[in-house]
Amino acid sequence: MKQDRFLLILLAAVTVLVGVAIILFFLRRGGQNYGAEDSPAGIVRNYVLAIQKGDYERAYAYLADDQNRPNYESFQNDLLGLRQEFGNISVQVGETEQTGQKALVALTVIHSASSPFADVWRDNTSAILTQDAQGVWKIARMPYPIWGPGWYPVKAPNP
Repeated sequence: MKQDRFLLILLAAVTVLVGVAIILFFLRRGGQNYGAEDSPAGIVRNYVLAIQKGDYERAYAYLADDQNRPNYESFQNDLLGLRQEFGNISVQVGETEQTGQKALVALTVIHSASSPFADVWRDNTSAILTQDAQGVWKIARMPYPIWGPGWYPVKAPNP
């Protein structure tokens, strides 16, 4: 009789813990909020978050105003084509190295496996930002797949 009562109490405790875990899971799924935009790292974080949320207009606003900047329609179409890959990556923003009006933000792009037995791999790369005339940081380069392959093509040096 005592063993039955102990098992019932144990089962009830496990059920309560599972219930609390499920509630916390759904409460935390609300997502992340945009952060401060006063640093190159903040701009990169908000750009990645905007892409993950599908807020392409906001993400487009973070791009540097360069003559080779894609138009909004191309930008959106390229990102829509890469949408499936966004679910398989996460981005960690690292240290910022700033010299004058240019900044290099270290990034680690973590690619998740497409099957349960495949490995996760990390790509250590960086983002390049420039500061415009108003002092606002804008993105000039990011790594694939959060950047379209034809955006801001590298200019050939003048002979």
